Amino acid sequence: GNGFSVTISGAADENGLFGLFGMLSGSVNDLVVLATLESAPTAETAFVGGIAAIAKDAEINGCAAHIMVAPDIAFPGTVYIGAAAGASKGGLTVSVVYIAEGNIAPDTTYRTDIKATAGASAYIGGITGGSYGTIMNGGSVSSATAVVSAEMTASGNVYAGGLIGNSQGFTVTECYTNATITATGDGERSAVYVGGLAGRSNTGLFSRSSYGGAPNDIISATGSVVYAGGLVGENGAAIDNCRADIAISASATSWLFAGGVAGSTDSHDIDSCYITGSITAEGSVESSAVYAAGVFGEALLDASFSRIYTETNITVTAKGGATADFLIARRSPSKTIEFEKVFRFANMTVTVNEKAVEADEEEPEGVSVLAEDKRVNGWALGSNYLALDGGYWYYADETGAHPSLKPFWVPEEGEEGSGESGEEGSGEEGSGESGEEGPSEEGSGESGETA
Repeated sequence: GNGFSVTISGAADENGLFGLFGMLSGSVNDLVVLATLESAPTAETAFVGGIAAIAKDAEINGCAAHIMVAPDIAFPGTVYIGAAAGASKGGLTVSVVYIAEGNIAPDTTYRTDIKATAGASAYIGGITGGSYGTIMNGGSVSSATAVVSAEMTASGNVYAGGLIGNSQGFTVTECYTNATITATGDGERSAVYVGGLAGRSNTGLFSRSSYGGAPNDIISATGSVVYAGGLVGENGAAIDNCRADIAISASATSWLFAGGVAGSTDSHDIDSCYITGSITAEGSVESSAVYAAGVFGEALLDASFSRIYTETNITVTAKGGATADFLIARRSPSKTIEFEKVFRFANMTVTVNEKAVEADEEEPEGVSVLAEDKRVNGWALGSNYLALDGGYWYYADETGAHPSLKPFWVPEEGEEGSGESGEEGSGEEGSGESGEEGPSEEGSGESGETA
């Protein structure tokens, strides 16, 4: 690579492959790729990537890529699209290369732009459309930024996320994404999976990553069955120290699950998430069922969820059944869900068919309501890592009365700083980089004080 820029455009080959590399096994370093698919492939399955159409046991380090699809292309069958790789057949690693003095390479952004239709299913991500086939080790993505602008209508299923469409075993750490996604499944049984980080995940990890914050970061999903989440649509991965600032709009004719963290989760390993924004959910026919909530639309397993803050307004319009809640809309009566240091904003609203849903007189054990004078005013000043405005969420005092965040960075010996992830913060340390001003007393609360 050596910092070179490459521009490619044209059509996919007879096997449906389009990218700088058709099948990439090996490493690509310090390269910028601008790629444009100009016409519809003829193959029933298309793999469209900026750097690679398909990646297998491949490393992409310190690169940037932008994949664009000419407007209104009609893919005859299934399509996988992502700026780094259309699809992963296992072992894909995408990361930043650190250059002199520990600085990040100047441009490590991945961008996917598509407005198209698909005759079967569509897999869309800022990094990769996702795992191909039955591969369970999709790979890893770290310290990357991604931008997605996608409008897709598919006759099959749609999997769309700011980073990965369908994640099977991916490990994602310290990533940031902005995404505007409109996903429509127009088949009779189409399922749509959309999320700020990933549309769907079955295993893996999402850690210290963030979605949203830009005015046009909007997720819109329509289908027979819809899973929509601020972080993941349908989730089976571990999630920790992640943030989403969301505006989700979803409509379904059968089942709809929408939540600030995930539409549905069968993971019991989720903690330290910070969610703000809004969810609008519609059950468009009398036979539909809607489940929408500030944390999870549906939680399927025994679990203990900790250190979660939600300030997510829920609006449900339903011709059929509907359940909306401040935290979790649907859970099995046979499963036990416990909360630890979970917070919701007192002014958060939940409505079903224009009727307000009232909170229980007593919050579940481990759940606290933050009034205006104690609300979380955003992430504390941190290292400004990857253009984020903060880092880990920690607790400003031992009681957990006021959540705040600590930065991603780990201080060198002798520096003032936050310590490792998972440690309890104190009011004075852990709020900013050495030499930076930490959060004010009004913003986060010192040890023993509340804002």
